[in-house]
Amino acid sequence: MNPLGLMRRIVQVTVPGLFLSLTACGGNMEAPKIEINHEAKEQYEVLLHIEGVAGPFDLVEAQVNYSIENEDCVPPAPFSGARDIPRKVLPLSLQKVAVDTYKGIVAIDAIKDANYFGQGICRWKLIAVSVDLRRRNTTFHAAVFHDDLMSERGSVSYFPGEAYRRNEITRLVSGAMDIKELETPNDAFSLRIGTKEIRK
Repeated sequence: MNPLGLMRRIVQVTVPGLFLSLTACGGNMEAPKIEINHEAKEQYEVLLHIEGVAGPFDLVEAQVNYSIENEDCVPPAPFSGARDIPRKVLPLSLQKVAVDTYKGIVAIDAIKDANYFGQGICRWKLIAVSVDLRRRNTTFHAAVFHDDLMSERGSVSYFPGEAYRRNEITRLVSGAMDIKELETPNDAFSLRIGTKEIRK
């Protein structure tokens, strides 16, 4: 899937909780209770570094997006045969370690693999860590996706400086992967999301 298209989907699910709607004949199937894995062992440190911005942010927050990897464990809907795949969003606690730097710990296996639908074990996969920087009415959004997180490549997103200064407008600004995509690349700030596996 196109990373930008997936980012748009992630923007739509940034309210913590479970987004699930399964339809049965003439009514709704009861959504299973998704369980947290309290024995999560696979962890990564996520380091956020903001560079080149003209001032502070009112709020810096992040969340972790998970989805079921093996879709055949989810029963198909009657008639259409479509599968409504559960997703889970967990807040990521951030610690400010410098003026423009934050860090948090992500558990890759935070969601418990289990037989939620009676059709075999559902395996959960981390899709992305998404970050929102808020300045008054403007929110700047970025994400690091599974492969870049696991490989420790991380990601860098670029934002127009004008959007930070004109923050009286209520809007969501998604970061560009390449600074050349901006109309004024010389007037930009960046958010680098670095990752590092925590080896025990």
